[in-house]
Amino acid sequence: MDLQVDELTPGQKRAVGTAACLLVLYGALAAFPKQSVALLASIVVYMALQKPEPDTFVPFFETWFKKEFYPKVSAQMDAELRMRARAQAEQGRILQSIGNSAMGMLARSTKDFQSAVLLAAVMDRNTFIFQDRGPFLSVTVNLGTREKPSKAVFWGLNHHWMLAPYMQIDESATVLGADAVASANR
Repeated sequence: MDLQVDELTPGQKRAVGTAACLLVLYGALAAFPKQSVALLASIVVYMALQKPEPDTFVPFFETWFKKEFYPKVSAQMDAELRMRARAQAEQGRILQSIGNSAMGMLARSTKDFQSAVLLAAVMDRNTFIFQDRGPFLSVTVNLGTREKPSKAVFWGLNHHWMLAPYMQIDESATVLGADAVASANR
């Protein structure tokens, strides 16, 4: 597998950089434990002074939602509608097949509008939970519903926000996934 750095999103680049720094730091701690404690303390103090302001999270979240998250959800829904249209056409249910195809075309043509509406729904349902973790801030956001939460954790460090490197978001468990599946099954 040949990884191209240019293919990574800015958030992924920061996550890779953070992971690389942590690995180097771990190696330094193992090789030079006494000297590394002072280095680690200095890094923690420096990073604690570089945390982003909490009021910068909402603009970051809106951009992340529209540019990184929503396109994945939209592609998943588009594939689901196409699959249903094909299956219904094969079963001879032409009207339902045409309906799913039309829903897919409408969804593709109104992506920006849908993204804004879904973002407004997520923002309306959420109270962002900020936690100070020493060298960085963490924010927990529920991308799902109250009945079926889908938590996402973001980190704020070095004046930037990013999705926590360990996070794997299940797009089907989000607000759009739950609402869209319910409406498609009607």
